[in-house]
Order: sequence, then C-alpha cells, then structure tokens
Amino acid sequence: MSSRKCRYYLAGYCRNGNSCPFIHVNPYDSQPDQRIPTLSPMVLRTCRFYLKGYCAYGDGCEFFHPPRGINICVGNQSVTESGVQKSETEKVMDSETANSTPYLQGFSFKQTLESLFQEKTKDPETLGDFGYQPEEVYSREENLSAEELKIYSNEEEDAFSYIPLLPPPQNLCI
Repeated sequence: MSSRKCRYYLAGYCRNGNSCPFIHVNPYDSQPDQRIPTLSPMVLRTCRFYLKGYCAYGDGCEFFHPPRGINICVGNQSVTESGVQKSETEKVMDSETANSTPYLQGFSFKQTLESLFQEKTKDPETLGDFGYQPEEVYSREENLSAEELKIYSNEEEDAFSYIPLLPPPQNLCI
C-alpha cells in the first residue's frame, strides 16, 4: 500500500475500492480517515523489494509499503527499523555467528593450489608410465621401407618428400 492519495478516489470514482493500493482520503475532512490495512498475513502482503530498499513499481505496487521505522511482523518474517526483512533462520544465524569467525566449508582455491605445489611430481621416464608398451608406439625396422628408414635417419628437417604412415623404430628416436 502506498502512502500517496488515490487520485481516482479524490475525483469520486475509484474502481478498485478496498483493494486499491493508494490511500482513500476525503478531501473535505479536517482529520483525514485513511484506509489502514489489517496486518493479517492472508490479507496484507508486504512488498519484499520495498523492504530491501528498491521497488520498481513504487506507489503503483500492489503490495504493502510500510512507512520506514515501523516494525511489522508478516508470517515468519519481521521488518526492523532499518526496513530490512529477516527470516527466522537469518535471525538464528545472526545470533549464533555474532561472536564467531566466519569459516566456510567447501572448495578453497588457495588450499587446492598449495596442495598441488606440495606434491612431488615426477616426470614420466618410460612409456610404461603412460600405460603403453614399446611395440605399441614404435615400428620394427623390418616393417619399414628403405625410403622410410632414410627419412627417419636423416637429421635435416625438410629432407623428405612425403610423411611416412608408420612410426619410426625405437633405436632412431633415442
């Protein structure tokens, strides 16, 4: 509910009646009779965005906007003087963690990085460290043609006319 007056009620015709989000004030009364909503959670729903400090709908919002500085209890939530809404679990968490230091269980990038640096890593020295056998990686010399052996034994980079399909023998790689 807004704190602004309903311009349609002032003109004499508000089609929203009691569900109007604006205040219905008689302009001729010296003491205006404002329509104050009941604080029943079934009838009145407080705007959660207004309580956080920003409501995009402003005075046109269909939910109740309480005046600042008033404590209102709605359901399991309450509004404090600052206008910030806290649930029951947040209240319990606030009271439990008031004197404790914050500590979160879970992933820590720093701890993971430190544990990686503490581990001794060794360079794999053999094919067995990778899970391969030498016959799976290298070719036998008798399976290669003379031209393929010439290409693999040549130490110049561009000394071959084609790329061999079979891998080199082990003795030419070491």
